[in-house]
Amino acid sequence: MKDNIDILQKAIVDTLSNKDLNLDIITLDELKDILLIPHVIEITDNIYWNSISKLQSDKKIYLDDGFVSLKHDDFTGRKQQYIKNKKTLNKDIQIIKKDFSFVFDKLDVLSICIDLFSYLNNFEQSSGTRIVNLYVLEDERAKPAYFKAYKAFLRVKRRSVKYNIRSSNNVKELITVKNKNLKSAFHILNVKPVFNRNSSYEKFIYNQMWVFDIFKNYPMRKISMGYKI
Repeated sequence: MKDNIDILQKAIVDTLSNKDLNLDIITLDELKDILLIPHVIEITDNIYWNSISKLQSDKKIYLDDGFVSLKHDDFTGRKQQYIKNKKTLNKDIQIIKKDFSFVFDKLDVLSICIDLFSYLNNFEQSSGTRIVNLYVLEDERAKPAYFKAYKAFLRVKRRSVKYNIRSSNNVKELITVKNKNLKSAFHILNVKPVFNRNSSYEKFIYNQMWVFDIFKNYPMRKISMGYKI
């Protein structure tokens, strides 16, 4: 048990301090999923909490109300901003579901995924406009002309949300990964399905299995059949 706690303590600090992940503040549950550990280990709630508590007592991390950060400066303000951004995200997901329900039902679309990595890292507080990158996996029978017209309609319809849409009927081409590195792996894990059928999201993820060589303890249940946000 002590060995696992030592491994976890190092992993927690390494993950929070990694520049590619850019984790200013994060919840304990979210952190647990993406810990950068050298090999797969069983992380029980008890071992995880003991590791967190030891780091907190040593003042290597700062903890409050289930949120953790390496930085103490304006912890409350950063936590409140994080919560506000998440609430806005949830509202925008409802907008996406409303805007794209017709596309999903009528235009031979298999999966519509939101890119949370870019959304949360490029939150435009000043203008009030959120940039939403969507990946749309189409069936081979899809009619591109119809989808193009619908995208034009959405550009006119929405003011608070700006959609950037990438579509393909090839699951391997939906996201182009130039370098199989930590940042790319984190990006892929933060592409989440809003709509999904025929296990299309799962097929997309399973074509990127190298991601789990980096995030060794990522819970596979989060890409299980039918999972969506």
